[in-house]
Amino acid sequence: MDKKELICEGQSKKVYATSDPSMCILEFLDKIPAGKKKKTVKKRATSSTQISARLFLYLKSFRVLNHFFKTLNDKEMLVKKLDMFPFRVVVRNIATPDFAKRYGFEKNSPLTPPIFEFYPKASDLKEVAMNDSHVSAHGLATQEELRRIKAISTRINAVLVPFFLRRKLRLIEYYLEFGKAEDKIVLGDEISPDTIVLWDITDDPEAKKDIFSIFSKTPEKGYTEILKRVTQ
Repeated sequence: MDKKELICEGQSKKVYATSDPSMCILEFLDKIPAGKKKKTVKKRATSSTQISARLFLYLKSFRVLNHFFKTLNDKEMLVKKLDMFPFRVVVRNIATPDFAKRYGFEKNSPLTPPIFEFYPKASDLKEVAMNDSHVSAHGLATQEELRRIKAISTRINAVLVPFFLRRKLRLIEYYLEFGKAEDKIVLGDEISPDTIVLWDITDDPEAKKDIFSIFSKTPEKGYTEILKRVTQ
């Protein structure tokens, strides 16, 4: 399958058209956002490609529809072309200190059931958390589409939480992106250290929690360690 023109470029990857109009190529980059600039992280592209591929395949084994088809090389994957929804779904399992302060939860306490929030991609609204009514009022999705998206997100969370626990990792929070293909709602984008927050399991909830952060002083170690555990 031939790689065609560049469709769009984000902060950490590029999307290309292919000779098959129903498929795209995602190319991961060795860059992450760092304030108003971009920071180069060695082996970020390779690690994110492999981690995303592993998690997408694992979710498929639980019948979670997603756009992943196959990896093409260490930095590219072939995916189903989707008509993406203009918002992200944030799934929160633990009340992080900042979240706990804003909403009155005990710091680092479990959120049962998990909390789902919607964040529009529009630049003037991307920091605003919305509920179902806000999203539908803005015309970003119908109530039925939101119901389905939340059901899929709940299933994904039920699959990923124990997956990471078996690898001595606690899935704190993460975001998902969805699109439509042939009228089916499909999980898209990526699932990588850029989109998930993981804490090492320890007796002290404050200890080692930043080791996997892309904003740590040595983010390369986080990518490498997550890749090691996810693929074991």
